[in-house]
Amino acid sequence: MSQTIDLTCPKCGAPLEVHQELSELSCPYCGYKKALVESDAVKIERLRTDAYKEVALHRQNTMKKAKTAFARSLRNTPKRIALIILIVFAVILIIPAISELAYSVRYSNYRKERAEKTFTWPKSGLSSLIPKPQSSNGELYLDGGETLSVYVANTPEDQFNQYIEDCREAGFSIGINQYSSYYEAYDEPGNYLDISYDEDNNEMHIRLEKAIETAEIEWPDNPLAQLLPIPESLDGNISQDSNEGCVIYLSGMTKSDFTRYARKCVQAGFSESYLQDTTFYGSDAEGNTLSMDYLPSRLLKIRISAPYR
Repeated sequence: MSQTIDLTCPKCGAPLEVHQELSELSCPYCGYKKALVESDAVKIERLRTDAYKEVALHRQNTMKKAKTAFARSLRNTPKRIALIILIVFAVILIIPAISELAYSVRYSNYRKERAEKTFTWPKSGLSSLIPKPQSSNGELYLDGGETLSVYVANTPEDQFNQYIEDCREAGFSIGINQYSSYYEAYDEPGNYLDISYDEDNNEMHIRLEKAIETAEIEWPDNPLAQLLPIPESLDGNISQDSNEGCVIYLSGMTKSDFTRYARKCVQAGFSESYLQDTTFYGSDAEGNTLSMDYLPSRLLKIRISAPYR
């Protein structure tokens, strides 16, 4: 905001800049002096400036009083504030660390207890399809004769690698998927084997699933299955049938049959997002998702799921 008033010397005509608070005109060129009479514009400008000054001064005084009060409060309770800050940091940093340590100790104890257990290898059923591991330390579970799960402790890496070779020789050599610490494969009847290795704990995990048994089926009448075209062959197995999801296995289909059926699903509204030799993913306008896999056991696995609500 301007603090001067532009005037002209009435005697010599020289341009003058006069501070608005002065009450007398003095020309530096000719020495002319004259009392100033405030015009309305000058008077309004001066009043506005005074008002701004008054507001700014009041704000400055208010902030100063607030800072003084805050500083006085800090001087009176420094120990209390330091204690509060210390407690907050303890909650944020120390307690989660203690919780994580406690979990680590519990897991370590659980792993140790499991490694000290022993299991007996069954002489019949699914276990007869694969070799017995060298170590008998760990845990073994049988789920209704359909699934065998084994956690084998005290297994060096060379024993893990040898066990994979033994399983391969036992017939699990179809559709192999393998890398350094993992192996999966099917045998001729369609039994599925999954082996993984934890090198940090020298522990081998074995999972063997019984082959899917198929028979003549009726196509499910739930709303999800009805969104799909009915295949020509209905020899299969329905493992899940609900409004949330449906899983159907079909046999008697070739890879070409699989591709043709995937194209029909696209025409039925499941926009193709991924289609390769043995895999299809798609979804429809309602958010239902469809995945299909042509398994090495020569089964087509169809999974259709409703959107998560």
